[in-house]
Amino acid sequence: MNIYLIGMKACGKTTVGQALSRQLGRQWLDTDRLIELHHESEHGEAMCFSEIYQSRGEAVFREIEEQVITSIEHNGAVVSLGGSSVLNKRSLAFCRESGLIVYLNLSFSCWLDRIDNSVGVSDGIFQQGKRKYYDTRHACYANATSFKINVDKLTVQEVVSQLVADLGGN
Repeated sequence: MNIYLIGMKACGKTTVGQALSRQLGRQWLDTDRLIELHHESEHGEAMCFSEIYQSRGEAVFREIEEQVITSIEHNGAVVSLGGSSVLNKRSLAFCRESGLIVYLNLSFSCWLDRIDNSVGVSDGIFQQGKRKYYDTRHACYANATSFKINVDKLTVQEVVSQLVADLGGN
């Protein structure tokens, strides 16, 4: 059974995913990186996921994202999902069927602090305002998750330790 990490941009999905996979001795996958590799194999051109989104458009990006997610093997990997991955019904159903979905939850104020200090977080994603963006995503994540961990004041190791305990050491 895979472990899928979801949450807002800058919540720690990548950092926690890497640390959790090391702790559990499992493979770690990052869907943003898998999208980049998919694009490079299809088009012979290396691009970061945000460039793919900008150059190919949202609809094409979401199609690639769904293909990447639904092709992940059920081999017990720790998977850091992109921020919008579970907004796709097919991707969400696949993740629910093949593993546990863990929501790395940040309060709105902590999230604002993190995105204001984060490289590569574009204001373009907040067309409807940061609060509305946060509230909409938070509701989707809360609905999608198998369980949630509040990460506001926790170190990466504290998050990993809590997840290991919640997962029963698996």
